[in-house]
Amino acid sequence: MATSPISNIPYDILREIFIFCQCTPPPPSSLLAYRPVYSNSIIPIIILTHVCSFWRTVALSIPTLWTELRMYIPVNYSAGSLQIHRKDIDFFKWWKRNQGSSIPPALTIDIHNDMYPPFDVGRPFVRWERYIPFMMKYVSKAQYLDLHPYLWTELRSRSIVCPNLETIRLSPSEEGKMFGMESSVLGFMFFDAQAVLSRIPPPSKLRYLQAEKGHLSLLDNIIDPVCWSTSTHLSIRSVSMTLSFWYALLRAVSGLQWACFDIDSMDADLDKTSLDIYISLNYLYNLTIECRDNKCDITTLFEGVSLPALHVLSLVFRCAAWRSHTIAPQIHTLLLSMPSITTLSLGPGFMGFGSKKYDREPLCTADPLCMYAPNLRHLEMVAFTYPRLIPKSSRGNAVLCLPADKLKRLVELIFDHENRWLAPTGPACPIHTITIVCAALDSIPMDELDAIRDMVKRDAQNIDLRFVSKSVGELASDVCEKRVH
Repeated sequence: MATSPISNIPYDILREIFIFCQCTPPPPSSLLAYRPVYSNSIIPIIILTHVCSFWRTVALSIPTLWTELRMYIPVNYSAGSLQIHRKDIDFFKWWKRNQGSSIPPALTIDIHNDMYPPFDVGRPFVRWERYIPFMMKYVSKAQYLDLHPYLWTELRSRSIVCPNLETIRLSPSEEGKMFGMESSVLGFMFFDAQAVLSRIPPPSKLRYLQAEKGHLSLLDNIIDPVCWSTSTHLSIRSVSMTLSFWYALLRAVSGLQWACFDIDSMDADLDKTSLDIYISLNYLYNLTIECRDNKCDITTLFEGVSLPALHVLSLVFRCAAWRSHTIAPQIHTLLLSMPSITTLSLGPGFMGFGSKKYDREPLCTADPLCMYAPNLRHLEMVAFTYPRLIPKSSRGNAVLCLPADKLKRLVELIFDHENRWLAPTGPACPIHTITIVCAALDSIPMDELDAIRDMVKRDAQNIDLRFVSKSVGELASDVCEKRVH
């Protein structure tokens, strides 16, 4: 008997099919149409397992299909109070059917606002109050929480303790983006250090904390070292903060091993000359700093900070005003204070790139990249410019190609004629690997790439020069919006 074609679908594709059936909410029919509460059910999955034994085996090999449940509650304010009430009834019926032992280990409740919420500064989330008693029933057992800042208020007010909590993710409010207002106007729609971090219950096992699009600008006494001392992974993205908060944060996370800070702006509210700052992060191994503030000196972030175990440092500059004559000395000073670094990654904006205006200036006018890193073994440099071959529609992503002539100059700036890493204040340091990420690498003639490799091989026999070609779209997602997981 011939094998059915559906039995030949690869395992990976089948896996994606099952997960898609589980997690995809129904498509919106119209903004004003009533859409019932949606919850992912195992019924479609069970139906798919009847296709053949292979499909059944694949489904049973995916634990999340049977241990996770997602409740999707679309809330359309423009549909009227009657429609909202019907959604509430659906939710309560669903909860009654699934409460108790039938609730799976992983439960997600997604209350999604389709339209603008009613503007009520006093009680902006009155709609959620109907669901909170049901949701809070299981919060105390959670290991992972992804909640809106408003719900942290409820955790605090109800004195709910989460002894097993390991991961916290603070989700930003989408309503604030809709209105386009600053946090000082609608403070409840954005992160506020005092309003959010002080509401976190003191878990004893907290290891992962992720906060996005926040406004962190409070004094250090709002951070409880007891809560944060167990954190090993910290990700704070798209935030504005003060130096006071920055140093308070570093003091609190004494056990940090991995960190990613995406800084929109840094307010220097401290006179560091009058302070005796010494902070030691003895376990921090991997650090990513992404900065958009052209007034921020990255060296000031680590004055008085000891990072003896740091091996991987990634610096991503997203501001056109970052010029090489400003960045190069900062990187040099930073690496002097971090001699343990073995891997360095420099992202977009380095060496004067990142703007059409700066692209008109030849790269050779940039100051040489001079730094001393005695243990550096791997260097990744992502350099860009605006060539004519990229269509105007793609330039909004700040994804840039690197022509061959500038590629040559970039390599020339890295080494001196004696095959030594340029280091004006210390002995030369050998580099084992250089990776240059380049869009439209295929557009560069092969003989020119070979000439670059020959130049490096002639002057630096122990260097492994690697070229990585990525499309404009890949660079947009992998580089310009770089995130470490």
